[in-house]
Amino acid sequence: MNLDQTFYKLREILHQYRIEIGVFFVIFGSVLVFLSGFGILAEDGSDSIFISIKDLLGGWIYWMIVIGTIMLLLGLFYLFDFISKRREFYKLFEEESKSKFIKNQDRIEELAWRLNPKFEKMVIEKKAKWRIK
Repeated sequence: MNLDQTFYKLREILHQYRIEIGVFFVIFGSVLVFLSGFGILAEDGSDSIFISIKDLLGGWIYWMIVIGTIMLLLGLFYLFDFISKRREFYKLFEEESKSKFIKNQDRIEELAWRLNPKFEKMVIEKKAKWRIK
């Protein structure tokens, strides 16, 4: 498999599992920020799990809080973008007027293409139902 095929496959996976990747980034980023943040704030004399984390990560604890923050922000952006596009898609897609659907067809198809293959199938089925090419 060459490099172009690998990038195409990766892009396809990122497109198909967009919501799952966003949720993973939010959860994992939150855990990293939480643990490393409390690890930084933990006092050396206390006996807690956060001291163990601080000892385990050592100087990397500051990198973990930076990486966790970046992951959290990327995940939140990914989810917000997906949810707002999905909301707009359903608002335009659920029109029961064929003329309004045709008027908004370009935007509906673009949103479906950006969201997920499931949405593309929905558009194809509705176009077949109304005999739109």
